[in-house]
Amino acid sequence: MRRNQTDGVDLRALDEAGAHVLFTVVVSLVATANLVVLANLDIDQEDPSLPYATVLTTLTSVGVGAFTYMNISLFVVVNLLWDAYEKSGSPRGQSGG
Repeated sequence: MRRNQTDGVDLRALDEAGAHVLFTVVVSLVATANLVVLANLDIDQEDPSLPYATVLTTLTSVGVGAFTYMNISLFVVVNLLWDAYEKSGSPRGQSGG
């Protein structure tokens, strides 16, 4: 029987990395839409009403949170992929010279 090439790979780490990447794509779409809305709002009003200021603050908070998640997710995905790479028995580690 032919041996599967993924036998030595930690599939849990690859699955988790894939889930993080897919969710980060969704978060990046939300962040992009948020940035477009914020760019089109007038911030320099003389007397901004309370709801308008609350909307600006909320959209800014959502944007900061989305970009923070994307940066943290990058480190998580790189760590998971490196872990799976090390457990896969890379050819670099098996070479004799």
